[in-house]
Amino acid sequence: MIEKHYTALIASLYVGLICVLPQIVFVISLGSAYRGIPLHQTPNEPAYLAIMHEITDGHPLVASFPYFEYKDTYPLLPPTLSFFYVAASILFNIGLVSVLLASKFVFPALLFFLSYLLIYRLEGEPEGWEGKLAAIAGGVLVTLGFDLVDYHLLQQIFQGIASPDNFLIWTRPLNPIGGALLLFSFLLCIYSLIEKRERPRGRVVLAALFLALMISSYVFSWTLSLAVLGILALFALFRRDWDEVKIFSVVGLLGSVLALPYWYIVWSASRLPDYAGASERIGLLYTHASVFNKFLLAVSLVFALSSYLARQFPLWWKFALALLLGSFIAYNQQVITGIDIWHHHFVFYTIPLGYIVLMLLLWHHLRPPFPRLFLVITSLVIAASLALGIFVQTAVYTKWAPYYREFQGNAAVIEYLNKNAPHDCVVLQNSNERLWATLVPAFTQCNLYVSREIELLIPRERLLHNYFVFLRLRGITPDTLPAYLQAHTDEVYGYLRFQIDHRTDTQFAELFARLPAEYRFFYGKDFRAELRRYKLDYILAVTPLSPPILRELGNPKPLLTRGDITLYDFSVVVSSL
Repeated sequence: MIEKHYTALIASLYVGLICVLPQIVFVISLGSAYRGIPLHQTPNEPAYLAIMHEITDGHPLVASFPYFEYKDTYPLLPPTLSFFYVAASILFNIGLVSVLLASKFVFPALLFFLSYLLIYRLEGEPEGWEGKLAAIAGGVLVTLGFDLVDYHLLQQIFQGIASPDNFLIWTRPLNPIGGALLLFSFLLCIYSLIEKRERPRGRVVLAALFLALMISSYVFSWTLSLAVLGILALFALFRRDWDEVKIFSVVGLLGSVLALPYWYIVWSASRLPDYAGASERIGLLYTHASVFNKFLLAVSLVFALSSYLARQFPLWWKFALALLLGSFIAYNQQVITGIDIWHHHFVFYTIPLGYIVLMLLLWHHLRPPFPRLFLVITSLVIAASLALGIFVQTAVYTKWAPYYREFQGNAAVIEYLNKNAPHDCVVLQNSNERLWATLVPAFTQCNLYVSREIELLIPRERLLHNYFVFLRLRGITPDTLPAYLQAHTDEVYGYLRFQIDHRTDTQFAELFARLPAEYRFFYGKDFRAELRRYKLDYILAVTPLSPPILRELGNPKPLLTRGDITLYDFSVVVSSL
């Protein structure tokens, strides 16, 4: 394997290096000023780190990672892939942050090689260098050129009116990278089963294991893989290839059996009273509306035209057709089932699969009659993908490195809590600024009193209580609330939404209209008594608290002050009441 694919293995190292290099440069450039807070510049990254931290703190189900309460219940989303990060931390005796940073190199590099290998296998494993070059181009396109289909973003970048805010999507921990690795591994197993006449049981079990892990971790990769498996089974059924039908049936059934612990947890969680509301908050919609993805439609049209002209339908063609039809089914299964789970996330996988189909068409249909044109297009694909990947990583680093460099000073709060706070303490902070929002549970053994993380099975009254506490801590009065609500509608929706799609969330509109009256009622209560409804040990004032607010809190004792940031001891206030 190494001798045959050493060029691709070297290319995978370069892909991994491009993905992790901003983190390496940042740590080295700070030297002794680096306090353990890396560039968390992908969506939800600190929250994912907090989930891993929760497992190491003795809460393996992670039913409620920001909160002390509700930890003993069943989770809405079991943290399957998080266990691999924790296991690596234990196995190599390194911290979770180090594991997370290492994954930014290892996982994109592995995704590149899996993409390369899938394309190379579907090319027919050609002996010449051209086939490997095409497969390398496809791998680079999947990993570094993912956003080339976003022509709006590219246009804004060229015009200088926008720049990327986040590093490459495959550097984001857990998902979608975890689902992509499992999906491509699954597809490689399935293709090897239908390509070879001999079908070892070990490969069947391995495919089922990958399917089970997708079932247990990410609904989008699982739905897509199951759709592709179903399409291939239908192809075999039409050919009356009962051996293949049996193989696909065994993979699907065994995958479901291996995922039984997940099914049990989800079934148990579905019986809890807050399950329906929490499911809607993470994207569960009841609709029969169809969805059409423009890139998928474009790839399908090119595939249809190219196939019509070639008039040949070998095994690779059938597999590519299954990838496209499976993608359409994943996007539109709600037409039949009436249940749609935030289909926008399918692009993480339909774009790479579309890229793979296009590269296969270049190899099988364009290369034979136009070899020079094939080489030109392949070279342009590699160049464009490399250019975009390097630009994104460089632009995001340049934009955000100063912010994270300055933020290192706040590590004093983390260090104090880790040294002095009791296990599972609770901190109330008065900032929902994006990094502070999950900094405490991500880097310490403490929990949050108020959090915008609502993908949890918690009562809705707790969400409302949390937001009212947050408003009162910021000095918002009933008289100033209406103007504040109008100016911070997105913030309110982030804390209190009923559904993930605000366009259909009529319940939120009704709640929004009631907020002034309900907040006035809350404001008339004793603030300390309201805070004592739930466990609270510390108050973290990221922005200074006003004297009236401090008096309402019982003048808690300041434990640590760094600039405008102060950590107060609220447990003494509670014990004195």
